[in-house]
Amino acid sequence: MSELFFVIKSLFVSLLILLSLQIKVGPETMESHFTEWVEKSWVTNQLQTVSKGMALALEDGAKKISGSLRKAFGNTNPQVENASRMNFEFKRNPAVIEEQKLRSKGAIYDSGGE
Repeated sequence: MSELFFVIKSLFVSLLILLSLQIKVGPETMESHFTEWVEKSWVTNQLQTVSKGMALALEDGAKKISGSLRKAFGNTNPQVENASRMNFEFKRNPAVIEEQKLRSKGAIYDSGGE
């Protein structure tokens, strides 16, 4: 019975938080203020920096492994090399890059789901 009471209590608290985030302060809701604060916070910037570094490390490691396997198995045919499953290329979607450029220029605004 205590587990059921815990679930009901958690549901009530979640609904209370959800409803409180829908209160408008000025032209925006509390939810949009909170989202903007999270996106611009120091912690988020640090996590993005770490993730970019990790992506570069993975790319570099994959290239080194691919190169060492290529040397070990003596694959020198460029057609086979391009078709190899160990030929890693990490590329960002061009649409995402274009959207980030537009956001940085202020040409795209989040509507906040409205």
